[in-house]
Amino acid sequence: MKDLIRDRKTHFAVLLFFGLMQLLLGLARQLGVIPESPSLLALLYFGVMIPTLLIAVHASATSTRSTRGPTHRRNPFQITLLMILLLLTGTQIYWGVFTSLLDAGHVYNTFPSMYGQWIPPELWVIDPLHRNFFENLVTIQWMHRLFALLILLTVLMLWVHTFLMKQRPLIIVHLVVFLLTVTLLSYTAGAFTLIYHVPAFLTLLHQISAQLMITGIGLLLGVHFSGWIEEQAQS
Repeated sequence: MKDLIRDRKTHFAVLLFFGLMQLLLGLARQLGVIPESPSLLALLYFGVMIPTLLIAVHASATSTRSTRGPTHRRNPFQITLLMILLLLTGTQIYWGVFTSLLDAGHVYNTFPSMYGQWIPPELWVIDPLHRNFFENLVTIQWMHRLFALLILLTVLMLWVHTFLMKQRPLIIVHLVVFLLTVTLLSYTAGAFTLIYHVPAFLTLLHQISAQLMITGIGLLLGVHFSGWIEEQAQS
């Protein structure tokens, strides 16, 4: 038990460290300390996010396997949703780099529509077509909105599926509720960031909530991974 408590404290300290790193990275971006390079900024963000994910998976897997209680079986559908969510979140973070560097948050400042339009007319004005994804501010903001909506819908699907399960381990319920909460926080912060023309506080809140989302995804994957280990041990 002492080893388990010590491990949990260590994992929490490491996750807190990377959370502070994310906050400092956001502050450095706001102060203009980091060079205006998409590749460098993406590398820095993923350099914080990926260790956070791995630590969260390890923390959850080891903690779940160490506690006495009902055996949790992995759920293939939830694992699939979590992997899709991880892919969407990673893509959203990368797109957020372009949104930030090109100040794409300033072109359309209404929500949920873009000045009354769901598909703005400037979406594909640059030729060839693929350049719009990296140079057209309207396209970049629109894609950022689209991925945010897809992430929210995926988390809602995960939440509904959790409460429809016949056997709902309490840890899964708590983690899914946590993930839904931070996703709603990120989505809301992103919306108000647009409406109020990208204030620094809301931008940082948007980034920190994304860090918490990665943590939540990692913790859930860790629980399912521990279930897979138990299945292999019993087979």
